[in-house]
Amino acid sequence: MLRKYISILIVLLAALLIAWVVLVLRKTMLRKYIPILIVLLTALFLTWVVSVFGNSFLDCAWGNVAINLISDAFFVIVLAALFVLPYTLMTRRIRRFFGIVHQDPIQIYISSHEDDKTKTRKVITAEEYEVADELRTILYRQFPDFIPSLARLFGVDLGALNIPDIVIKSSPLEVTQWPDSGSLILIGGPTCNKFTDYFLQRTQPWLTFDDNQKKFFEWENRDVEASAQPLDKSHKLAVVERLKIDEKIIIVAFGYGEVETAAAVRHLAQCWSKLAKKDQEFAQLLRVDGLGQIQVEKEYS
Repeated sequence: MLRKYISILIVLLAALLIAWVVLVLRKTMLRKYIPILIVLLTALFLTWVVSVFGNSFLDCAWGNVAINLISDAFFVIVLAALFVLPYTLMTRRIRRFFGIVHQDPIQIYISSHEDDKTKTRKVITAEEYEVADELRTILYRQFPDFIPSLARLFGVDLGALNIPDIVIKSSPLEVTQWPDSGSLILIGGPTCNKFTDYFLQRTQPWLTFDDNQKKFFEWENRDVEASAQPLDKSHKLAVVERLKIDEKIIIVAFGYGEVETAAAVRHLAQCWSKLAKKDQEFAQLLRVDGLGQIQVEKEYS
């Protein structure tokens, strides 16, 4: 009988110890791993109890219940890992490619131009908004929302692995300051998207567009100060560039006209995973036919 009361007292002390560990960890960066640590500590405790009390522990009813609970918990953890691990890898890949930091949103800026007849003094292109919305939808699909919901159910904070907000905004008519937070995807060329114009002037891109000459220009070697070379048949071209400016990742997608710009954005939406394999600055020159079909004509990195 005394042995029974001693074992119960040990269990209560172990429960208090685990509760103390949880309270301590809630104030640290390890708080997201609390459920896993609870199971592991409990498993270690039960292993110790079995080694000390032997079969008398396994033969009692509450001992069997404890063993079953622990085995079920391990099964749930392994099952959750099968879902969470691919989600974690995909999420980190997206965040690295698009330059997402912490809980900052992905901001998609589309072109706008001045119109005094509107209240905001600017209008946007419907075609650009549609492809921006397509891109947003495809990116959201990369984040299965049931995993963060399941994590919240168990009190686990995924932190940086949570689904970021993806917002579509119109570019300003004049850039007075640039967004100091959030990932940036710029849709539309430097003629109508002032953010695109602003950022392309702050760095040496591989590809840009000259509105005066209505031509695309390329720098094959960004490290060499040489004049840019004009590209033939510019009216069928589009570009996708991933640039790093002041430690910030900027992704630019635009073409000669609306059809070419839409093709560039769809190419980014469909091929970002393939492009993300190389975590570096790059550019792709795309040739677009009259039906919007794309051919990658040249790559720069």
